[in-house]
Amino acid sequence: MARADLNGRADRGRTVTDEAAAWFVRLRDAGVPDADRRAFAAWLQQSPAHAQAFEDMAQLWSGLDALPRAAFDPPFIAANGVAFSRRQWLGGAAIAAGVAALGAWTVTPSSDITAAFRTPKSLALAPGAAVDLDSLSTVALVAGEPNPTMRLRHGQLFADIARPVGRGVKLIVPFGTVQAENAAFNLKIERRRALLSVRSGRVTVQRQKGGDIALGALSELPFSTEVIDPVRQIPASRVAPWRDGRLVFDRTLLVDALDDINRYRPGRVWVGDPRLAERPVTGHFDITEANAALTALMAAFSLKSLNFGTSLQILFAA
Repeated sequence: MARADLNGRADRGRTVTDEAAAWFVRLRDAGVPDADRRAFAAWLQQSPAHAQAFEDMAQLWSGLDALPRAAFDPPFIAANGVAFSRRQWLGGAAIAAGVAALGAWTVTPSSDITAAFRTPKSLALAPGAAVDLDSLSTVALVAGEPNPTMRLRHGQLFADIARPVGRGVKLIVPFGTVQAENAAFNLKIERRRALLSVRSGRVTVQRQKGGDIALGALSELPFSTEVIDPVRQIPASRVAPWRDGRLVFDRTLLVDALDDINRYRPGRVWVGDPRLAERPVTGHFDITEANAALTALMAAFSLKSLNFGTSLQILFAA
């Protein structure tokens, strides 16, 4: 049976390796829809080679997860690129426990709504409450609330709200709740915080810990569960730049910048060394040139990559 090496090549069956990498990346996404899970189960059943390739990918990722606990040894990276031996990475590691249960994958009901790749999606939350989802962003409608309520699971959205007094909408993120009756604003989830940018009107942030914070037009607030930055004034162009076809990074963490790039670039790019994740990034890029944005970031931080076909690219310090 063909086995892929760690540069994404295979003696035979490169296509199977690429497919396995693509499924592995997709299934690690918390917002994966049920249709994809069913498609994955069908893909597994098509051939024993599919299950073996996916198993190999899970083993490899188990090795990558162990990296932060070990010394980052420069000899792992060759001068002419990335040259890791299978034995160094896997070292007899056990197959990830979740892989053993994949044959009995079960599907659970879900109310999640996800925008397709490079295809923003417009939703009507309620009369006078329109929401646009960015590429690969996911929301879920919350039933039982007295006011229209939506949970942003990941990614970002732009909301345009014009509701009667006392009947505003609620948008829930992991770090709190955003409420508005008459406003236009962008709400984004990053790894450690949410970012609220208001174009017009008035928006209130109810934090999980601490008091409420009100924002007016052309203001922005990064907030998390316990830490909050000061409200800052911004130009209108900084509110939902993705709707104008732009990626804007302003002291954005590298890991969050890569999340943005991943929404507009085929495949997935991850940081393999967590010490790189909090590097700040500043820059402006065209959404249609996500590859150029990635190349610029790799050059700025002197990064090299470990590639698995065209589906998965993991970045390390050179």
